[in-house]
Amino acid sequence: MSEFGQVDVVIGTQRGDEAKARWIVELLETGQYGYVARFNGADNAGHTSDIGGAEINLHQVPMGILFPGVMNLITKASFVNPTSLVDEIGYLRSRDLKVDDDSLAISHAAHLILPGHVLLDQVSESDDAKKQGSTAKGIRYVARDKSERTGVRVEELLNDSDRIEEAVIRGLEEANRALKAAGRQEVDVTEIWSTWYKKARGIGRFITDTSALVREALIEGDRILAEGAQSFGLDIDHGTYPYVTSSNTGVAAVQNSLGIGPKVIGNVYGAVKAIKSSVGAPHSVLPTIMDSELQDEIRGESGKIDTEKGKSTDRERDLCELDVAEVRTSIEANGVDEVFLAKLDWVPKVGPTTRIAESYTDGKRTLEYSPSDSADRLRKVTPNYIELPTWDEPISHTRKFEDLPLNAQVYVRTVEALLDKPITKIGVGPYRGQMIERPIS
Repeated sequence: MSEFGQVDVVIGTQRGDEAKARWIVELLETGQYGYVARFNGADNAGHTSDIGGAEINLHQVPMGILFPGVMNLITKASFVNPTSLVDEIGYLRSRDLKVDDDSLAISHAAHLILPGHVLLDQVSESDDAKKQGSTAKGIRYVARDKSERTGVRVEELLNDSDRIEEAVIRGLEEANRALKAAGRQEVDVTEIWSTWYKKARGIGRFITDTSALVREALIEGDRILAEGAQSFGLDIDHGTYPYVTSSNTGVAAVQNSLGIGPKVIGNVYGAVKAIKSSVGAPHSVLPTIMDSELQDEIRGESGKIDTEKGKSTDRERDLCELDVAEVRTSIEANGVDEVFLAKLDWVPKVGPTTRIAESYTDGKRTLEYSPSDSADRLRKVTPNYIELPTWDEPISHTRKFEDLPLNAQVYVRTVEALLDKPITKIGVGPYRGQMIERPIS
């Protein structure tokens, strides 16, 4: 028997879009991993990479699908939108990527996002009193039904259709009541049910017990890379509630979703973006938010791989200076071993100098860690900044740390010292290969 395997994890340490997918791809290129496991979220996330310079966007299928011979798992704590997943599989096949029983498996225990969930979310997001800044993909309502134990799990697509039909129709009728109250056009329940069910069954061949696959893989000595849909700042317990997602997003969620114990967790990599971004949260809970004119100047154009607009929604992201107190909190809560720093090439965009928030003041004391699990407390803090000079030289072609401009080296070393964790990968551009490896000495 081989040595027992392990699960390595990539965690986003801010509020999302820290190039988690990019780092997952970089790790997969080492050939160490036979499995990639998505452990939370649904199609409310967008992960971007490139193949031969051509951009590819994924929402539910793990990034391992880009690599032949890698098995991709959507595990039990995930939410699954079956119809958009069918579309995504079609999209991948149109890009000449193999998607079959040997490359994709979906947990029978994951919960289905139903048509009514999406409609209800859309109605809520159009109402200022109920709006949460979400992607309106149905996440809050599928999570509600799961907690109320009235949800429908993926395995129901393999069973008799009566129960799932009842649930879909019940949800659509609830959505129609909400649509009517909002003065909007109601939908045809029967038509949506029949069309949705026929298409949703297209994922049937991929449904299985993913926990059993994980167990077997570990016994055989395989390494598994765990991929989250959202970052730790959006964790429903640890994030800035209520401006969060409806699931857990940290290492604890990996254990729960894959069905493993803590001793199986190997390396935990924390993804950080030099220019923090956020979608869906009010500016009052973003202590280091930049001036709006500067944001508009540096955000980038829609459709570009390096833009600061959402891949799922095209919503503009709010841009912030690096908040070390926030990242430090995520690192400690998740046991991060190494830090991957993205968008170092963006730092000079802010001007001749840049600021890093090393801590906060709450009026009484200095806080080394962020009170980011409470929107109310976070609104009351003032960042304590240090200021560093930026640099003029382009760095997108730099591949050695010592070849970076001196000010860029100082910036990285300063962040590293503040976090007390090694920065081992540095992104200097949006494409695969635009990276500096910086091994732990």
